[in-house]
Order: sequence, then structure tokens, then C-alpha cells
Amino acid sequence: MTVSTILPRPAASQQAMRLGKKASTQLSGHALDGVLVVIDPGVADSQELAAGVLPGVQAIVLDPQQSATDQITAKIKTLSTPLASLHLVAHGSPGALHFTNGELSLSTLAQHTDAIKTWFAQTTEAPELLLYGCNLASKEAGEEFLSKLQQLTQATVRASKSRVGSETQQGSWALASVQTSCGLHQQTQAAPQAFQAACLAAYSSTFLIGDINVTEVRGLSEDGNYVTGDAVDIVVRFSATVNVNGTPQLKLETGAIDRAANYISGTGTNALTFRYVVKAGDRTDDLDYLSATALLLSNGSTITSNVPVDLTLPAPLSNGALSARSAIVINGPSSGGAITPPDTTPPDTTPPDTTPPTATAKLVPESNNLIKVDSGSATQLKATITAQSNSEVGEIIAIATDDASGTIDGNAPGSAGYLAAALEKATTVFSVLEAGEFSDLGVERVLDTIGSDFFQFAAIQGGTLGDILAGGSGTVAFATAAANSNNQAVIVPIQLDESTLQLDFQPVGSSDFGNVSLQLSLGDAARAVGASQQGKAADSEILDFTGFTGTVEATIEVLREAAFNNTVGFYQIEDTSGSVRDPLTGNLLAPGDAGYQAAALANRVELSLSGSNGSSTSYSAQLNAGNLLSTFLVVDGSVEALIDANGANDPTVYFNYLGANSDGKDHVRLLGDNVFGYEDLAGGGDSDFNDVIVKMSFTPNNNVT
Repeated sequence: MTVSTILPRPAASQQAMRLGKKASTQLSGHALDGVLVVIDPGVADSQELAAGVLPGVQAIVLDPQQSATDQITAKIKTLSTPLASLHLVAHGSPGALHFTNGELSLSTLAQHTDAIKTWFAQTTEAPELLLYGCNLASKEAGEEFLSKLQQLTQATVRASKSRVGSETQQGSWALASVQTSCGLHQQTQAAPQAFQAACLAAYSSTFLIGDINVTEVRGLSEDGNYVTGDAVDIVVRFSATVNVNGTPQLKLETGAIDRAANYISGTGTNALTFRYVVKAGDRTDDLDYLSATALLLSNGSTITSNVPVDLTLPAPLSNGALSARSAIVINGPSSGGAITPPDTTPPDTTPPDTTPPTATAKLVPESNNLIKVDSGSATQLKATITAQSNSEVGEIIAIATDDASGTIDGNAPGSAGYLAAALEKATTVFSVLEAGEFSDLGVERVLDTIGSDFFQFAAIQGGTLGDILAGGSGTVAFATAAANSNNQAVIVPIQLDESTLQLDFQPVGSSDFGNVSLQLSLGDAARAVGASQQGKAADSEILDFTGFTGTVEATIEVLREAAFNNTVGFYQIEDTSGSVRDPLTGNLLAPGDAGYQAAALANRVELSLSGSNGSSTSYSAQLNAGNLLSTFLVVDGSVEALIDANGANDPTVYFNYLGANSDGKDHVRLLGDNVFGYEDLAGGGDSDFNDVIVKMSFTPNNNVT
């Protein structure tokens, strides 16, 4: 067997003399010669990482032609000191470390059980196993993986639910998920590191499986001062080759008006070139882009590869950002701007057009991040997700305000009654799943506009609008800074054109929801059939066919990411609050009333939806029109088991309405028009709402009433 090792480094004492401090001989209580770092050759800059470990720590880069587990086991046997701390660095995903020669995951652990049990067999200390793959501890798969590794090794196992690696790529080295024999918990202090601080600070990538990301942005044009009319070319460099269709844009910070650099070349390479032409009035001493989500897929353009492409940019002012890599000045003080020659064009003698002008639909961002809607003849506002790198599910809501200051029903932002007033008037736009989770759903929401009014958006973390209104958990962060306790704006609107805005959602405190971009466009987009009531209230994941007669044809896609074999169904309700007709008494029962579950199931439609884990299942059905339908989830069971005579085998059932659920928690979220996400664990579980996803479209067979 071949094990690829790094070159010898200076002795610890010599290295310490260079650093001007005493060399450490212990790591988290372990002697450094009992610490082993194993690095997969598939991660970026693997040799540099190996060379950057602490003096005295042993490090190897694996041979890609050999089994990773076999190499790790063989290396451990050669150590002169019993292994006490093992650091594994490889690409990750929930419940899996992806080595170049194969993965170590829930599905492969059984093949390596005997070897893994020997890793810490000789140590007399409390061993530690640190896993550096991105998202490794997230979801049910991640939690189960860590638990089984802990049982096999009897070590404290540390991993992360989010990105691991460079902070410029929204990563962290914390490894905050800690699995012990007592269970899994989150730890605020950073994990003990085997790497030198300078090595971690210089590292520019993450360990996200299948992820192509942006490594740097720099000027292709030379450093210097550029004036009105000059072209500035900017290169966005990716970690691998990407392909471009259309004209993506890079949104720049250029003073009073933010400009866009348009894509001009580079498809089929890892370096895309964007061109910005300086306009009169543009001004900055150090050109940079607006935010980490400033790379926009405008007008249907795409940047793709054979694996997912993450468009998140290095944070402005950070090591890989445009302002750090280049020194480009726009209309600097010495230039005075460009001199515009006099216009010698002959005057236009065409008679003036006396046709009354058509009111132009406009979305106007206000200075406090509210949005003014001058709808003109437009009647709808369409919202789509254009970029995201969040590792936490969040819900986005929209709130109409009284005026441009953000006042709601007389309550000023930051006042005692503001939050309650905002939640009372809120419309749910949609929930955003974790980045990478079913990213090809292609969801959108179409909202009704109110002409010449003001809106603001807000993000909810740790819960939903329904949870908060029911007295449960959830934190609200508003677009306008004055409404937030820390007086910081977390949602920034950016003007793309007169009727189109981009909304950038930034992380809030320690939250992992953020770095999400929405595009809002004003127009006359048709509302999806069945979606007219969705988002209007807290529990509004319902289908509205009341405006139609006859039947509707349903086309349904079911996606599943869960250990449980769940079933989704629908039932007829009498109103949007979820009342059902008791077939025995004829009385109306509200969610939470005795007998509600039985009455709801008695009013169900003959449509049961399920799917295979990790795949998509398609259905078609014909449903009666002229009614309202709500939804329910049967956890790891069937409707038949719920309605048979044997009450002992009844699986748990959760409804769209919180009042009907035994745990009082939200188990259904609105992901887009006619797209629902379900959570199957009691108490909200891991709150990923991807255990089942149902995406629907409907075509009426008869006329609108």
C-alpha cells in the first residue's frame, strides 16, 4: 500500500524560534505526536494544508488509488505514540465524507467497522475524532452518522452542520456539532485545531461536495483611475470550468447609482469576464461589488457545470474580493470626470406625440430599505430566488406599511407595538430551504400589489409566522434598521431596472440564514391556479379551486429526503381557517376541536402521495373544483392505517393548521406557489422541511365562475 506523505518540516523548537514564541507541545490536552491529520487529495490545496499543521503534528495526504480507510488504519499502526486525536479533511455532505477513492458514510460504515474500531484502541486518553467535511452533521443522516462513529470509536466526534473552510466563502473552522456518549449538542467555542492560524487564514476554499465556487474577483483592466466612458473589465474566477448562457451581471458599488457589469466572455473556462462602462456621476476610490450575492443571473441567464455551481462571491473587502485584488478608481478627484463635447445634433422638428402616456410600473427602493410600489397598470409582483448559500431554513414575509417611514397602523419602527402590528399584516412570500436542497425546484411566488404603496420585507429564523402567532419560537429581522433591536439592516434592496429589484438577505447574528437573494419584478404575471389564498395567513398552505367549476387536472411531483416512509394527503375545508364539516353531526369543527382529525380524514380526497428517498415521483389526478383543500402528513405510515378499526397502529398525523397538531408546531411550509415542504419529526425536529416536498400545477377543465 502506498501512503503519500509530506516533506519533513523544521523541528518544533526551530519553528517556534521563527515565530518568536514558545512551541506548543499539546493540543486540547493531547501530546502533539498523538495527533494525526489525514487530508484527501481531492480538496483544494491539499499539500499546503498538510504543510500548515502545527509543529509536531503528523500529517498525510492520501493516495487517491487506495482505500482511505485502509490508509488511515495503516498509518495509525505506525505511530510511536497511541493515537489520541484524528483529523479527517475531505469533502462532505450530510452523513458522508467523500474521499477521492470512495465515501465513508452511513451506507458504507458496515464495510469498515472492524478497521474503525482499532483507530483509538491503544489510547488511554479521551480520544477525539474531528471531521472537516461541509454539512456533515446536518439532517437526520448527519446525526445518525456521528452517533454511529462515536459508538465505533468511543471518541468525542466533532463536525459541522454548515460549511467548513474559508470565511471568505462563508465557511468556518468551528466544528460546533459535538457527539459524545451522552448525545449530540452544539458547542459555541471553537474545536481544537491541528493547523497553524496562518494556514487557516490563507486557505481560500471550503470542503463542500460537488461544489464549484468563486475563488476570487479581480480587475482584468490595469489598476488606475477610469473616467466617464471608459470600459473596466473584471474577472470572476471559479474553482473549475463553468458554462454560461445569456448575460449574467455583476452588481457594482459605484456611488449614488449602483451599476452592473455585463458578462462578455469566458464560457467553457474557469474565468468569466464582465465589462462595466463608467457613467457620468459614478464615483468610488476603490471599486468593489455590492455584496457576496452580487453575481446575478439576470433575464434567465445561467452559469452551470456538471456539478452544482455556487455563485457566492468572497465578501466585499475580504481577501478574494475585487477591492483587495485590484485598485480601480472611478472618476477620481484628479480626473474631474470626462468632458462631454457640445451636442451639434440638429433640433428635432417632429410634432409632439399627444397620446396620453401609459403609467410605468416602478419598484423604488427607499433609503431605509422599504420599497415603494408604483404599480401603474401592473397588477402582480413576482418573487424568485436567484442565489443562496444559507445553511438554515428561513421564512420570508412581506408587510405593507402606512408610509415611507415604515409605520404600521400608527406604530413606528422600533416601538413597543411594532412587531405585533407587522405580524398581523404580514404575507408569507415563501420559505427558503437550505442551499443545495432540491435547488432545481424552480419555485416562484406571484403576489397581489397595492398601487402606490410601501412595503418592507422581513426574515424569520428559528420558526414560522404561524409559530410566532401561536406563541411559539421564531426571530424576526426587518429590512428597515430602526425596527431591529441591533439597529442593523439585514435586507438590502438593489435596483436592477425600473420594475425589477434584487433583495439581498444578510446573516443575522449567529444565524445561518442569510446570503439569499430574491428578484422582484412588477408586471402582469398570471397567478397559478389553486394558489390565490397561499401566503395570505399563517396557515395558508391550501389549494383554492372556488373560482372554477367542474374538475381540475393535477400534475404532481413528490420529492423525499427522509428516513420515514411518509404519506401526504388532502382534505376539503369549509373556509380558509380550516373548518371541516363533521359528517356525523353536520357541525363545523375548527382545528383543535375534539373530533377534528376524524372529520378531516372523512373529508379527504382520494389522493395519497408518497415517494422513494432521494428521488422524484410523478403523479397525475383529477380533482373536483369549486372547493378549498388543505393538506396533512401521515408520518411513516398510510391513511389506511389511520382509518382502520385498529386504533393501536395509528401513525402520527400532522395538519397544515397548528391548532390541529398534537405538538402545536408548524409542519408544512410554503416553498412557492403550489409547492409545499413537510417536516415529519415531532416538535419541529430538524426543521429542514424537505422530508417530503410536493410541487403541483393545475389546469381547469371548465370555465372560471
